Amino acid sequence: MSSKTVILEDIGAVSIHKRKGQRSIRLSISSGKIRVSQPAWLPFSAGETFLRSKADWIAEHHKPKNVLTNGSTIGKQHQLAIHYGSKLSSKIKQGIITINLPFGESEISPKSQLYIQKIVRKALRTEAETFLPIRTRILAEQHGFNYHSVQIKHLKRRWGSCSSKKEITYNLYLMNLSYEYIDYVILHELTHTLHMNHGADFWKTLESVHPGARKVAKLVRKEQSI
Repeated sequence: MSSKTVILEDIGAVSIHKRKGQRSIRLSISSGKIRVSQPAWLPFSAGETFLRSKADWIAEHHKPKNVLTNGSTIGKQHQLAIHYGSKLSSKIKQGIITINLPFGESEISPKSQLYIQKIVRKALRTEAETFLPIRTRILAEQHGFNYHSVQIKHLKRRWGSCSSKKEITYNLYLMNLSYEYIDYVILHELTHTLHMNHGADFWKTLESVHPGARKVAKLVRKEQSI
């Protein structure tokens, strides 16, 4: 059936779904996601009205994922400091990411979070561009890999990639992972310089340079980017 996404202030995106045979409007929160289901014959406006009537309950029970708040640790070298003033502004200096929000603006509102994430990415990119190329060179020399280049990007669904030309790209959000997981991702991409697929030879090589790689791979896949 059809669905619609609405934005609730201080809550974020909520999906509303029409269900054939359903007799009432229902609200659920699962894995950090808010969902409203309603009878197919009702207009979406009915679901929206119901949703807004439950705003206080949602705010009490909903714990958004990946929300950045005052004091959050960013990467390996930065910490977030949120203040309030007359206008929106930011600066990154000596490991502190300072965000100034206008008075009355919630730090967890979608608008604030979009701005905070934008500034945080600048800090993470700086960390990644400083650390990852050097760490890649060290691990490549240590294990006898050859690669062409290293790039840093904001990747949405993967931690890294390697092209057939041995060009390695890393997600800047890697800097939020542990050093153990970062090394795994680097060695994973370096192994792709020899094996472009995930066949038996790939895993044999990766296990030889990173014992327990398959187990770590499952743990890394569970980590969330933004």
